[in-house]
Amino acid sequence: MQIGKTIEPKNPFHTKFIVENIGYFSIKNIHFVCGFNEAIRLNGNPLMSNLSIDLASKNIKNLKPNTKSKIAIDKIFSRNFRFSKADIVINIEYGYSFLKRKMSQRFVTDIDNFGNLVWVPSSLNN
Repeated sequence: MQIGKTIEPKNPFHTKFIVENIGYFSIKNIHFVCGFNEAIRLNGNPLMSNLSIDLASKNIKNLKPNTKSKIAIDKIFSRNFRFSKADIVINIEYGYSFLKRKMSQRFVTDIDNFGNLVWVPSSLNN
């Protein structure tokens, strides 16, 4: 999983995450769950922590070899919240015709040279 360009630099949840199939076979029934370890508003108040949200509406039925697709987690929030810090894990389940697989990728926010929040891949063990 890769990080796409952030649409709104002050709200990292508008970022598109890119899923790429680098294998030799199509992968099917790609299912996403976003786990929020922490999300802190600009005023310092936590918005959420230790929460998982099923992104069933973002599922991908089929991803052919050497192709990409994008998912976004911005529709989770009914309002545009501004964040000072966030820590998420995106869990992906997918299958081949002969095998089911799972993977997870953790992302935390950092501040870039322009003062914008950006996602940075992080270790699952921190």
